[in-house]
Amino acid sequence: MRHALPLIVAVLAGACNRQAPEAAPPPGATPVRLGEVSRADLRETVSAPGRTVALRVQVVRAPFDGVLVRLTVTDGDRVVPGQVLGEVVAQSSQGAVDGARAMVASASGDRQRAEARRALAVAEANRVVRRLTASQGGVVISHQAAEGDLLGAHADVLSIADDRGVVFIADLPQANLPKVHPGGLVELSLDARPGPVKGVVAAIVPSGADRVTPVRVTPVEGARLAPELFGTARFVVATRAGVLAVPSAALLKDDLTGVARIAVVQDGKAHWVEVRPGLEDGGLVELLAPALAVGTPVIVEGQVGLPEATPVEPAP
Repeated sequence: MRHALPLIVAVLAGACNRQAPEAAPPPGATPVRLGEVSRADLRETVSAPGRTVALRVQVVRAPFDGVLVRLTVTDGDRVVPGQVLGEVVAQSSQGAVDGARAMVASASGDRQRAEARRALAVAEANRVVRRLTASQGGVVISHQAAEGDLLGAHADVLSIADDRGVVFIADLPQANLPKVHPGGLVELSLDARPGPVKGVVAAIVPSGADRVTPVRVTPVEGARLAPELFGTARFVVATRAGVLAVPSAALLKDDLTGVARIAVVQDGKAHWVEVRPGLEDGGLVELLAPALAVGTPVIVEGQVGLPEATPVEPAP
């Protein structure tokens, strides 16, 4: 017995030092993904479709009647001031060149060929050529002529938009017009550009349209927009600070009755709670009622069709 006592003590001490095993989930528990009730600052917004528009556009035109013999840019190309965009040859001098080339092609003897070549050299030397250059940097947004086209004097060849002056024009429904004011914050989502672009309301443009009013939005923080992109403007019209909120994925709404519910987790079981939602912003939805405790677990995935008091466990 004298030797057995220390052994018993050691066994008991080892048992005390071992951590208690974690509680096992209830048998047959349903795996779910969880979020929680939190406090957040949510923004009230109104949305309007629109597109980007260049305020400053350079139209490159033909200097005289002539032929566009070279065009070095196409739509979407970025250009810098002074860059050569193409060449136009005066119609009369190009006619002389074309006539001399026809003479060379039809000459039958050495003497005729020599005379035709001299005539061609003179015509080419006297050809009147004017380079087309960009007076401003930007992006080519359209072209109205192609190589080989016969142009009249001052005919449009191409257009260049200065992307430092591109704004977003939103078609705001007039019902929301009282909520939007110059200087207000805006978030732009463009179809052809990943991620939002921040902006401010620069002006509300008078319009004869019955149901929408154009609103000009200027990008901020040095952002540049390409012209002719379609997207949506979200105007921030109010902010609610420190409100109770849950992830939007937690909210289930009955389309017939309009009743909204969330599934909270208590003692390892799902319990349905009818709620009154408010603002929705940034993946969160405001809880106007009831006043749930911050940190309360809520199910954000796997709750559809889940019966009341069903045992649940967090999904791995």
